[in-house]
Amino acid sequence: MKKHIILIFASLILTACGGSKTQEQGLNEPPKSEAPEPTPAKSVTDENLDNTKETPEINEPATTVPEQDLSSVALASPSKFKTYQKNDMVLISWPKVENAQSYNVYISSTSESSAADEVINTTTNNFKHSNLNQSEYSYRIQSVAGNQRSGMSSTITVKLFNTKVIDNSL
Repeated sequence: MKKHIILIFASLILTACGGSKTQEQGLNEPPKSEAPEPTPAKSVTDENLDNTKETPEINEPATTVPEQDLSSVALASPSKFKTYQKNDMVLISWPKVENAQSYNVYISSTSESSAADEVINTTTNNFKHSNLNQSEYSYRIQSVAGNQRSGMSSTITVKLFNTKVIDNSL
């Protein structure tokens, strides 16, 4: 009985001073949060709308990417040429140059001359030169974009030889 009195006395003391709340909540439950309850949101009514300010309308243009200004881009010279020749014709081709709109082909009838005899503009990345004499021809090619010009390509020299068919059937 003495034990019961001590136990009752101890539980009264613990209850009076606040003691542990685990007995009220149960041993396996987490402690209750003592944070205040959230205030419920007010519903929007027509009365509330009368007091609102109008949002100003924003009339800004959409962001656009400006066109590339080709005058500020370095234009590469054509390179990696392939040539094909047959009788009185020469065909020169090269990979397209980025941003090039056309190509100037400078033609000289001798490799010793630095001045071109003729300049041809082409919008393709190849050039066919036909009705040629059996001689040596030099070509230099330049990329063009608007008013911008690349440097000159390396010189391409082609020698056409007169090939005769000999008929030995006599």
